[in-house]
Amino acid sequence: MNAERKTGGETMRNPGSLHRVAAVALLFIFAMVSVGATTYYLRSDGNDANTGTANTSTGAWKTLTHALLSVGPNDVLMVDGSGSPYNEGPSQLNV
Repeated sequence: MNAERKTGGETMRNPGSLHRVAAVALLFIFAMVSVGATTYYLRSDGNDANTGTANTSTGAWKTLTHALLSVGPNDVLMVDGSGSPYNEGPSQLNV
């Protein structure tokens, strides 16, 4: 239902519909933000038994396979390539 009211010579839409549009827009924006995203680390001196949440040899994961099987939507995987044969330095992978 599109309720309209006339004020002077102008037609104005129901202010309630504007609030609904604003609410839907805000929900869309919040859905796009990575709420609850976690940053994980992958290092050549890591260990897959680690939590993956610290950029240290005792906190980072070792293998890409383990990392890809462990991360979830919107998580970030930081790959430290300094100890790898590629020696490209840190890289970020958004998953």
